[in-house]
Amino acid sequence: MNKRIMGIGAHPDDVELGCGGALKRHINDGNLVRVIIMTHGEKGNHVPDFMEAKKSLKELGVEDIIYCDFKDGEIIHNIGTVTTIENYINEFHPSLIYTHSPYDRHQDHTNCSYVVSSAARKINQILLFESPSTLPAFEPHYFVNITDTLEYKINALKEYASQVKKGIIDLSFVRSQARVWGFKNNVKYAEAFELNHMLY
Repeated sequence: MNKRIMGIGAHPDDVELGCGGALKRHINDGNLVRVIIMTHGEKGNHVPDFMEAKKSLKELGVEDIIYCDFKDGEIIHNIGTVTTIENYINEFHPSLIYTHSPYDRHQDHTNCSYVVSSAARKINQILLFESPSTLPAFEPHYFVNITDTLEYKINALKEYASQVKKGIIDLSFVRSQARVWGFKNNVKYAEAFELNHMLY
């Protein structure tokens, strides 16, 4: 039976940076993947209408994408935001959700993590990914081998030309970080995750 997997990010590019390799693995395994992007990323000068995000997620094979209209920089952890995300979760019935670690310098990343934790409180597994603004407090205990999918992740991130140009996305760093996590886990490349909770 196919599993249902969800990735939730505050901005365009967050999901690809945090768990793009893992999502591609899920897709290769025949699992159903849905991605939710909470804001347009307008304060980060993302291109309008999620154009880069659509091309990027297509590189990973993600076809089911929810584009929300929360204001960039103003995601808050309240009943309205939680209810919106909870409704999407209840509609899709994922068994595993990837989202931000709360240990992050960007308030949208932190609040997105809190929102998902509340909205997905009945979901068996929530894994928390890192971003370029993640704090040193990030302490992963779960790792995914992305040796076979790293290049898909890199190619997906290349679609964010606006962010690569600004240096927000550093492709060499993405590769190096994956190598570090891989080296620590006896594989070539890996992604690292904290556990919000994991119930089998």
